[in-house]
Amino acid sequence: MTKKALRVVTGAPLYYDKSLLMAERYTFSVLRRILDAPCDKIITDDHDFILCRSEKPFPVWVWTRDGALEETLEAVYRITVEQWPGSEYRYNMKYETASYFIARGHSLELNMMTYDCPAPIAPEDRISGAPRLAVMEDLNVLTGYMTAFHDEIAQDRRSAEETRRSTAEKIGSGQLHIWEDAGRIVCVCGHHTAMADGLCSVGPVYTPPEARRRHYAQHLVYYVTRLIVDRGLMPVLYTDADYAPSNSCYKKIGYELKGTLCTIRAGTAETSRGSM
Repeated sequence: MTKKALRVVTGAPLYYDKSLLMAERYTFSVLRRILDAPCDKIITDDHDFILCRSEKPFPVWVWTRDGALEETLEAVYRITVEQWPGSEYRYNMKYETASYFIARGHSLELNMMTYDCPAPIAPEDRISGAPRLAVMEDLNVLTGYMTAFHDEIAQDRRSAEETRRSTAEKIGSGQLHIWEDAGRIVCVCGHHTAMADGLCSVGPVYTPPEARRRHYAQHLVYYVTRLIVDRGLMPVLYTDADYAPSNSCYKKIGYELKGTLCTIRAGTAETSRGSM
């Protein structure tokens, strides 16, 4: 195999051939979104792989072309563990690539599914309360919910100050909706800015423990999904493949499975779960 030149980009977006990821535009929708913004580091050969760390504390994204050759997988493995070594880093990738890493001592941490929703289905049941756009008066409560969300899934934890700042930014940009019942926020659902091809990522979704099993998340995610579809966009989201409640919830309101991928880490994996 002819060795391809590597391109390293730091602190800037990646300008690349968009067709590389088009066949997996749903499964790697987050990677496609973050490549359009400044990232800590991106390494690519512009043909067979793209490696990207957006910023701390988020995982490294590893994209490889389907049917990657042994030489490519070895190069991807070597670069990844040299650039982002140790158990503090997590890597998101397709299972084909993960098998190569796992055979070399890494462990599976999370199985993920990706969904889209071309035709939202309204929930059949009626519940109390109503959805609304989050406002700055909700900041304290929602900062607490975002902290609890990342604590429960044991991923992407930030400092209290960083979480508050990130939550305030999402409120200010209109990217957080809540379900309010009897004057209390019982669920929050976020979404991201739409990508150029019309995909719009939904999440995170969080319901505090005392408000679960009342279908708040199902109704709120449907509401946010409906807003996105009505704007002519395609909602996409990721779930923990092993957490049945969230997958069941999304399927009931019209989400359809589009792909799978996983998160791996060096050393012993922790068990994580979503929060519906």
